[in-house]
Amino acid sequence: MARSVVLACNLNELKDFMLIREDVGVDGSFLINCILGRNFLTPNSSTILVCLHHTYEHYTCAGKRLNLNLNDARSKGHLFVIDYIKDMACELNDISSFNMQPETLVNDLLDKIINTATMLLKNRPCVIILDDLHNCNVFEVLANTISDLAESEIIVHELTSGCSKEVDGRLVVKKCNGFDSEKTVLYKFCKKRKYKE
Repeated sequence: MARSVVLACNLNELKDFMLIREDVGVDGSFLINCILGRNFLTPNSSTILVCLHHTYEHYTCAGKRLNLNLNDARSKGHLFVIDYIKDMACELNDISSFNMQPETLVNDLLDKIINTATMLLKNRPCVIILDDLHNCNVFEVLANTISDLAESEIIVHELTSGCSKEVDGRLVVKKCNGFDSEKTVLYKFCKKRKYKE
């Protein structure tokens, strides 16, 4: 499935900065794992995964279903994870952080992303995948800024017509390399059926 998603979205060439957005109630972790799997096959490449919507453990479980071991890639230095949800939860346990302003959270996140990317780009090509927080006023400006900076943006939508047996959802792929081009791709998970004996 990973290869067909990457080919259908025209993501064969290595992008430096990719933004993945999800609608409410839609899980795009399969897409992130497909892109990660493709990047790990590229020699001497690395990826920064910024988790703003789900934790790293969520992507690890989704990767195992696609036969992709994220922990192995992380230990080899191919994957760097900024698990901002987990970091924020730890900061909220600290009483002094209750005085923290939303701008401080956004600035801290941007600094962390820029510092990690700068460190990696000195040695090898690097792809940044940012899992977007949706419907959150604090990160709205950050999401729009990152959308402008991204070389490609993929939006995971559910079907507007409701549920279907043939299709699980649709991907809208936007490329921002000088001009905006948009492509819609329908996707379906390949699930094994269990038959009663």
